[in-house]
Amino acid sequence: FVFTNHSLPNVFVTPYPSYRTLSEGRWLADIVIWLQGGAGVAPLLMFLAATLQAANGFVLAHAAGLTRRADMVLVAALLCFHPAFLDYFSFSIDHLVFVLGDAFAVAGFVLLARGRMSIATGVAAALLFMASIATYQPKIALVALFGALAVALRARGNARAVAGVAGFVAAVLLGAVALYALSLVATLQDAFGGRLDPNDVSRNRINSLP
Repeated sequence: FVFTNHSLPNVFVTPYPSYRTLSEGRWLADIVIWLQGGAGVAPLLMFLAATLQAANGFVLAHAAGLTRRADMVLVAALLCFHPAFLDYFSFSIDHLVFVLGDAFAVAGFVLLARGRMSIATGVAAALLFMASIATYQPKIALVALFGALAVALRARGNARAVAGVAGFVAAVLLGAVALYALSLVATLQDAFGGRLDPNDVSRNRINSLP
């Protein structure tokens, strides 16, 4: 890597593990933020995140069976410009983290929608979904949505297949949650953490004492 103040920071300025791992359970986000040198250079991170999110949209559209260019552009635009996704860019340190979380979820969806219904596919998809959740826990909603979409795509036109496909996808999703819970056992240490935030729970509890 070539480190300059115009690309990536010269040093790793944040400790690892930080409160994100020890208190929030966002251990994968913590790793990414450590590797990017903390907040990084905002324009570069935003460029990388926006580019990756557009790629996420095209991959998602292709996995969903969309082939027309206009349809693929609409899906990419949805992931890039929907307010729920635009909100990512309100947090400069998490630009890349949030989009990487989406990328892991999209990759898991590709396996469920296009891969064979096998143990290997299920384990790989569960690991990818776990990684998505480990960047930011509310990603579990996106993971669940992709699971439902995978069931709809695989069982399309075959009502008899719905139960089998739904059972397979449900096992993958439950496996992802279980793996994430196990990762918390290994990494989570407290409920408050050492945030440098005047509004954190422990600081307010101290300030409220007479």
